[in-house]
Amino acid sequence: LAKLQAIPLGFNPDHVLLFDINAPQAGYPAQHAAAYYAQLRDRLAAIPGVRAATLSHSSLIKAGRAHPITIDGAPIARGYRMLQAGPGFFSTMQIPLLAGREIVEQDRAATVAPGVISDLFARTYFPNQNPIGRHLRMTGSSAMEIEVVGVAAPAQYGPVKYAVPPVIYVSYSQVPPAALGQMTFALRTDGDPLQHIPAVRQIVHEADSRIPVTNFTTQVSEIASTINQEILLARICGAFAI
Repeated sequence: LAKLQAIPLGFNPDHVLLFDINAPQAGYPAQHAAAYYAQLRDRLAAIPGVRAATLSHSSLIKAGRAHPITIDGAPIARGYRMLQAGPGFFSTMQIPLLAGREIVEQDRAATVAPGVISDLFARTYFPNQNPIGRHLRMTGSSAMEIEVVGVAAPAQYGPVKYAVPPVIYVSYSQVPPAALGQMTFALRTDGDPLQHIPAVRQIVHEADSRIPVTNFTTQVSEIASTINQEILLARICGAFAI
């Protein structure tokens, strides 16, 4: 358990507020959801005391989605994971970039989805190559073309007890509307993240009163909850072993 708590995360969890918004589920037109999320991010980023704002289809700790991907027409093994992410994701979460750039606001108009791959993804699927500028294709219900624009340092993806898989972070703006649902917003703040909850509720209500905000927490609390679950499970297993 001590080893679990000492795992390097690869991002800075301090002073980060997390919450979920699902515009399509609340009746917002799916084809306009990406634009709604983008406008909301801009307004949330302007809250006094908020240093940066971003969004993704899940938090880094809860993430775990994979989609079929091909490189040069050949499917790759399903050991990787994918995260739909918004502008400023890496700077907000403070994940270092090793090459290229992160997803930016200007990418919303791109016809090819920009993607940032983790260093492990680069070493696994582009060994001894420069992956910047390479194209991948996501198939299935979320079919789209992806161009690698950056390589990120390793960061925890999924529960902390699991090894970090190869990850591709793709711009949510290019995700087919039918595949775009709930998004997790992350606000990096100067002080206590929880003090900004009233401002967040007001902004979301003003943008569209039909859409609720759910699952307020901090990134530190989310990680602690995951670790506490492992501690509880270890204690239960230990009790049965006596």
